[in-house]
Parts: sequence; C-alpha cells; structure tokens
Amino acid sequence: LNMYKHTGSPILSWMLAGSHVTHVEMMEDHEVGELANEILSRLFPEQWTRQPWSIVKLKFKRWGADIFSRGAYSYDAVDAHPDQYDDLATADADARLFFCGEHTHKAAPGTTNGALLSGQRAAEEVMQLIGSVQEAMSGQPTVADAGAGAGTAAASLAQRTASGSGTPKSRL
Repeated sequence: LNMYKHTGSPILSWMLAGSHVTHVEMMEDHEVGELANEILSRLFPEQWTRQPWSIVKLKFKRWGADIFSRGAYSYDAVDAHPDQYDDLATADADARLFFCGEHTHKAAPGTTNGALLSGQRAAEEVMQLIGSVQEAMSGQPTVADAGAGAGTAAASLAQRTASGSGTPKSRL
C-alpha cells in the first residue's frame, strides 16, 4: 500500500496473510527488509534496474506474537454486506453499551484508521447521550452539540457524576 498520497513521504505498507505471516514473523528485522527489497525488485523490475533502492527505515509489527490480538483482524466474508458494519456499530437498545473498533467502520475496515475513526464516532454518540440526559434533567438546552464545547460539558458532567453531584451513573 503506497502511503505517499496520504503522508507526503515515500512509505509503503505491507500486509501479510496466511502461512507467510508465520514465516516472516520469525525473521530478524533486517531479513524482513531484504525480503521486502527482493519482492519490490520483482514487482517493479524496470524501475529497479534504472535506480535500485533500499529500505531506509523498517517498522515491523509481529501481530501473531501480540498477546492481545494473536494476529487477528477483521475482514469481509464473501457474502458480506456493507450495512453489516453499521449493524455492528449500533449501540444496544438501552444506549448503555456503545461499540467501536476497526470492525465497525465501513470506509476503513480492518485498519488502525478505522479503529480510530470508529472510536471518535462512539465518543460522539456518548456525548450526544450525555447532552440529552442533561437537557432532560435540567429542562435547558445543553452545549453537547456545540463542537469543542461538548468536550468541556462532558468533562464537567463526568466530574460531577464521579463526585456524586451530577447525573447518577445508573441513568447513563
């Protein structure tokens, strides 16, 4: 994946799947770099012949060894429908449990960016709920929908709730 368009830097992102993952994760970082150079030279033989390049910096995450992911990530099943991401992102009926993660973002599934964006979406949903609860209890409109002011309102409500002077936690 060429990240130049997004970063302005010559960055390539390489994602592995299947049995290759186990093999590559057992390699030393410099060996992974050599393998990447070899693959790029085969993919782009004309460019390689004109001007050979080498990897300047390598960041390699061994997801299979990560105790939290064990190499897992989400992907679309053959018969998947894009609306399923919306279904996974929908809060429960009582709006007490909100869902986020790369598996809930239709435009960037299976990516860190999708995880980040879905977390922001879920936080906005919580902020809207907090504003609605505040408004219902006070009878006054709140600033929960006022952009930057929403964060201040939520922080203030969270502090009051934690100290016992705001909305009871059980109501949220």
